[in-house]
Amino acid sequence: MIDPKRMTLVGHGWHFIPRVPFELGRLASGDVVMVHHSPPSVPKLRLQAHDGGLRFALGPGTQSAEQVVHDYVDGQALEGPDWSLGFEAGYLMPWPFGTSVWSTKGHVDWPVELTLSGSQQDEMLYVQGPLERQRSVVLSGLIGPGMELASAAEFNGTSGRIESLELRYQVGDREWRQWRCLVPLGDDFTLLLTAQATLENQERMRAIVEFVATGIR
Repeated sequence: MIDPKRMTLVGHGWHFIPRVPFELGRLASGDVVMVHHSPPSVPKLRLQAHDGGLRFALGPGTQSAEQVVHDYVDGQALEGPDWSLGFEAGYLMPWPFGTSVWSTKGHVDWPVELTLSGSQQDEMLYVQGPLERQRSVVLSGLIGPGMELASAAEFNGTSGRIESLELRYQVGDREWRQWRCLVPLGDDFTLLLTAQATLENQERMRAIVEFVATGIR
């Protein structure tokens, strides 16, 4: 049975399935730190690219990689030199620098949230779907109360044209931006990408939205 929330970290010829609940962070060095949030311990695993391969470094008090990941496999076909996030629902998305990846709790229907490093609470990006194209949402119907259209755009994705709206709204005394994108997935499905950020981080998040949306496959 397909688990729509199951995520695999893919890169450098390796596949890693982290234990839930998890956090993945990308360091300035390019290393990846995986954390399994399981109190009272917080096992950690650091992945370091080295000589065309990977080295594992366990965090303090972590006895084995199995405390952090369900499974890991090497010798896979290289998807490229960078890291991507794969989902059992049937798509692969790039993982941009400057973001962390968090597993979600059961009450939401998207598998993970990408948050900006050093960001405000709720500055994030997430993806829902796949949705059947003929039953896909209409972006204009997602403009909620108190929101105003800031701009509309289209750009090329791996499976066709991506529709995008940028909305403006207020939370207390702060101005926010929200992006909604319909991303084609093959011939029959689409994904709904949602992202939001404060006005101060709008340019940073806008770049991440386009990078992720155009790189999904």
